[in-house]
Amino acid sequence: MGKRDGDGGSSGSEVNWEEIPWDETKKEAQIWLEQRGYHYIETHLENALGLFLTAYDDLGQVFFKSGIPTRPKEGILSEFLAQHFPDCSPNVLALEPEKGWMVTRNMLGEALPKGNFPLEVWQNILQDYAQLQQKSQALQKPLQDLGVPVLDWVDLVMQGHQKMQSRGWLLAQELKPLEVEALLERAQAVPKWLEELSALNLPNTLIHGDFHPNNVFYAPQKTTFFDWSDAAISHPWLDFGRFFNWAFVTQLGREMWAMPQTEADILALRQSYVQAWLEPTPSALSASSAAQKLVVPFMLGRGADFITRAGLSPARFFRIVLRCLL
Repeated sequence: MGKRDGDGGSSGSEVNWEEIPWDETKKEAQIWLEQRGYHYIETHLENALGLFLTAYDDLGQVFFKSGIPTRPKEGILSEFLAQHFPDCSPNVLALEPEKGWMVTRNMLGEALPKGNFPLEVWQNILQDYAQLQQKSQALQKPLQDLGVPVLDWVDLVMQGHQKMQSRGWLLAQELKPLEVEALLERAQAVPKWLEELSALNLPNTLIHGDFHPNNVFYAPQKTTFFDWSDAAISHPWLDFGRFFNWAFVTQLGREMWAMPQTEADILALRQSYVQAWLEPTPSALSASSAAQKLVVPFMLGRGADFITRAGLSPARFFRIVLRCLL
């Protein structure tokens, strides 16, 4: 995708993860967990993304998550996915849906960033994920009944495209003038990328919405996909594009995740995902590259409400996303 760059510094308006007021939730959660027979309860992590506790029952360690109040569906959706896709979902043990609380069994294996896994493992993971998406086509009605939104990806791409065509809006994201001019030029290609991806006529499926290596655990007997708080029904390859952008384009991702980095390996990973859907012809691979680029206007179209939960100011997040096209 050309030049790979980082975010170019921080913004003074970032969310301070240390000041999220989780104290009352933590007290309530401890009582709730003890009433259900869990003990040795400790804080694992608390930040803008949620409150995470560890605890134990007679079978071993469990994890408690209290997500963002505006996204209480994650636990219900995770339980639904565990019923339909037990081979690639966390084992949900308890829920408090109104509060967005969920308890899951400790997942098998290792988080992808820590595993230093060979190329074949990454290929299998992408193929497993494509199969989950394909099987989800038959479940769109119950998914919508659970509150999973249907996103008109073409409309959102065009909304993001409109932002990308505005010099004033781009400058407000604290981009350098030369970057702004480069992005204005890239924006002219959005309709072409849109036409290329649309030509495949792929059906909408469940999308994770935040698909990257940190949200995957791997063990030889099971690949687990988790953290479905941004899930939606939309074009499946947008998830693939997001995964590739974070893993191979952003400086943050390349520093965080031990992904295969040679051009041959990256091509092999692209082929692994594409061939789960159709023959990996040059035109299909080109369309997957178009999907990777279209993730940028798609995410811009979803807007600041979607991204501020990441603990970054909108300007900084948009800056990181936009630089995926430079």
